[in-house]
Amino acid sequence: MFRHRIVPAFAFAVAVAALASIALGDKKQEEQMRREYHARLKAIEHEESVIRRQIQQLEKQVPEVKKQLQATQQVLQVMAGQAQAAKAQLDEAKAETKRMSQKLDDVAEEVIAGKPADSPVGKARAAGTKAKKAYTDAIDAIKHSKAFKEAYQRATSEGTSPKIVAQLRKQWFDNDPTVIDAREQLAKARREYETLRLETLRNDPDWKRAASNLKATKEQEQRTDDQTKSVLGRYATAQRRVTITKRNLGKLQAKIQQGHRALNSTVNFKNNFKRQYGHLGKK
Repeated sequence: MFRHRIVPAFAFAVAVAALASIALGDKKQEEQMRREYHARLKAIEHEESVIRRQIQQLEKQVPEVKKQLQATQQVLQVMAGQAQAAKAQLDEAKAETKRMSQKLDDVAEEVIAGKPADSPVGKARAAGTKAKKAYTDAIDAIKHSKAFKEAYQRATSEGTSPKIVAQLRKQWFDNDPTVIDAREQLAKARREYETLRLETLRNDPDWKRAASNLKATKEQEQRTDDQTKSVLGRYATAQRRVTITKRNLGKLQAKIQQGHRALNSTVNFKNNFKRQYGHLGKK
């Protein structure tokens, strides 16, 4: 767009030839140069007219693009508010889930703590405590043994490192039959306790109510999260539309500026052409 189709060198050649013809008194050649001058001037003026029309067509598009930009910016402003509100709602939903989860834990602790020592879960809890003590005692017995202390002293004489500690633990703790048996008994006691604990909780109405409330809260959080993602998606789309519309407006304005530069160049050329070679158009 806006590329010049006029050739200054040609006009100059026409003028030189015309002057030479006039000097020689060649009237026929002079008339030919005069027609050539008018044809060239007409071509320049036509190009000027074409550029002016192109600029006008582009300028007519500006109000509509600006209107589109204003509309997209208004939508973006609305979506920004919705996105902020959606994020706040999601934060509230997450906080409520955390609160209900903590409430479930508190109810579970109260239910289990309220069971007597001679109840199945009370007996399992006591067995777990006993098994844990047996495991700790087995570890302590090794730690306080003379053989372990001497081995630890030898191993750490050049400095303690995580690798040395790990090797000692495997050699003295992990492979010791008493420790292995105590660890297995502790794991068994924990499994039995957890089984009885869950059975007790599932039969307690307060815990079941708290668990049901937590489930409903988590489901509500998921729905809120889905809604938030949808709102944020629409907000991102609105942002892209504003960016694209701004880019289109910038391109349009750049073309208009380019058109005015081409128009100024053409008008200047036309004026210079007429000023320098206008005498060829006179009889």
